[in-house]
Amino acid sequence: MNIYWSQLFSKPVYHINSNETFGKVIDILFAFYEIKYFVVQKNNIINNNNYYISVEDIESFCSEKIYFTNINKTSNDINGLCTIKEFYKKELYTEDGDFIGIIDDILIDNQSFKINSFIIVESFWDQIINSKKIILAPEDIIFKENKFII
Repeated sequence: MNIYWSQLFSKPVYHINSNETFGKVIDILFAFYEIKYFVVQKNNIINNNNYYISVEDIESFCSEKIYFTNINKTSNDINGLCTIKEFYKKELYTEDGDFIGIIDDILIDNQSFKINSFIIVESFWDQIINSKKIILAPEDIIFKENKFII
């Protein structure tokens, strides 16, 4: 099943043995479209630290809630990973410089933890009238001058 990033953002995260909300999803870290970690901000007014949940520690993952078995305050292997926020709302162009659109949302497979596709709009008005395109996640994508090139 596919879930949109916009559905996951700010969704509650729970430990599998607790009914209390641990925090909320604020980002996802990935490499080559494969999700490695969910970035979670703990529900604590005094301490707004981020925590990292490896996909291996996800017990249940849907658009309403995420349940985990283990969480880390730090992770040594996050260097070099991309974040969803780096892609979200960025412009997308062809190699020839033709404008394709703006990445309006990102589709994630909740079984394989992979990014499947990008939801693209060509303009602000497309967002309002819900005119969107789906582009499968390309093998090669280059980030250059605050825009993506495929």
